[in-house]
Amino acid sequence: MQKSFQQQKRMRVHHRLFLGQPVARNLINENLTSIIDVKIKNREVQTFLEGIKGALGKKKDSVDEKNVALQSLVYQKNNLMLEIGDCTTFQTKELNKIGEFPQINSPDAEVHAKTIEKLTAELQERKFLYEKFKDISAQKDQAEKKLALLKQQYEDYPGLLKKLEEASVPLQDFFGISGNKICAKLEEAKSL
Repeated sequence: MQKSFQQQKRMRVHHRLFLGQPVARNLINENLTSIIDVKIKNREVQTFLEGIKGALGKKKDSVDEKNVALQSLVYQKNNLMLEIGDCTTFQTKELNKIGEFPQINSPDAEVHAKTIEKLTAELQERKFLYEKFKDISAQKDQAEKKLALLKQQYEDYPGLLKKLEEASVPLQDFFGISGNKICAKLEEAKSL
């Protein structure tokens, strides 16, 4: 214990002699500049993450709107299928007497053909929307994974900065300066 106390005394004396040298001042200035650079980079990362969150929110809103539209179409399809099922099983005395339906050559046949074309077009559109939904879902999953990665990096930055400040404490003690005081003075000088 005596030895460590004497070593500390020698280091303090050596430290006081060393502080007056330009090399020590340059090292201190370089360390402080590095700390300021890290803080600036942290601010840039935070701004970048905010932009990504905004863009992801817009994409998510778009996907939600398309989900609602798709669910509406699926609901309509199911209702039409139920109605078609009811119509095919509907029995009346008149239909039982006819047996087979005669070929219809009237304006109703044209309406029927147009309805079939309309249903075919709607089926194609639904297939297209389903494929688009799958693509958008895949993009959404990728964006969520990327956001999770960026969130993790963002959450790690304060810890890294804290470790950097803690790692510089022995140097600050050795040179007899307080990095926090100097940073506060620099911030005050910037605000002027």
